[in-house]
Order: sequence, then C-alpha cells, then structure tokens
Amino acid sequence: MVQLPTFEYVDGSVTCQLVAAKSRVAPLHAVSILRLAIIAAVDGLGLAKIIGHTLELRPANWTTWSDSMDVLYWIRGRNRNFKPFLVNRVREIQNSTNPIQWRHVPTESNPADLVSRGIKVAKLTEENMWWNGYIFLCTSPDVHIWPKNKVEERLTQDHESTNIIKQVVTI
Repeated sequence: MVQLPTFEYVDGSVTCQLVAAKSRVAPLHAVSILRLAIIAAVDGLGLAKIIGHTLELRPANWTTWSDSMDVLYWIRGRNRNFKPFLVNRVREIQNSTNPIQWRHVPTESNPADLVSRGIKVAKLTEENMWWNGYIFLCTSPDVHIWPKNKVEERLTQDHESTNIIKQVVTI
C-alpha cells in the first residue's frame, strides 16, 4: 500500500509525492486474492491514519484508492450479509472513512502494484509512478482526468435496474 498525498497550493499548483509505503509478503498457506485485497485496504487505512495524524490532515479530506472492485463494493455494502472475517474489516474501514472516499484505480495506474508484482529495487528507484503517483493525482478530481469511479456508476445502474424491476412487479 502506497500513500501519495496530493497538496494543492494557493497558486493552484499541485504536488504529489511518496510519503510512505508498506507491503507484505503473502502467507505460505493458501489465502484468497480477495482476502488479501481487503487486508491491504485495512493496512492502507492504518497507514493513512498515521500519515493523516502526523500531517494534521482531516480524514474527511482523504481519497483512498483500491484496484479491487470487490473491496469497493464491500466497503459500500451492508455488512450484515458478510462472514465475520469480512464484517470486521469492512466495519473498521466504515468507522474511519466514508465509503464514498474510496475510489477505483485501474491496475495499470496503481503504484502499489509495482511492488506486489516483484519489481527489482534498482528499477523501482527510477520509476516515476512509484515516487509521484500516476499523473491524474496531480490534477483536481473535477478535471475529468481521474479514473471514473466505476463503483458509483455500477451502484447507480444497479439501483436504477432494481427500481425498474420493482415498478414492473408492482404493476
């Protein structure tokens, strides 16, 4: 998990630089990719809390990213339908952040994937995306360069479809 705070200055300029990174080696016993993804989200949130406290950043101003659509759906879901492992992690995330603060980052734009894919340290030191994040981070979310928030789009589509189905059933 990589933390790349973006700061916008009074003159409108924006900077984004690596502040902290944390990675884990996957356990030797079999653990699903989805479990590893929710663990990464919780670890990232823990790192964000430490950085936010240190830099005196309000949690309400954070934007948190995941390349796992499943994790993003879980964070927005009602956790009473989940198994205990997932309930506990989703609850921790929901207690610390608003689910709409979590956005989808495509895998190819995710600096954390460089480490999880096994990049060599010598190559990592030269990798601009690792140190400064993907180019969209240095722009305002209003500029439309940021990746579309696919989770919000899909949840809206699902909600509209459900309403149509409800209307058809009630007629």
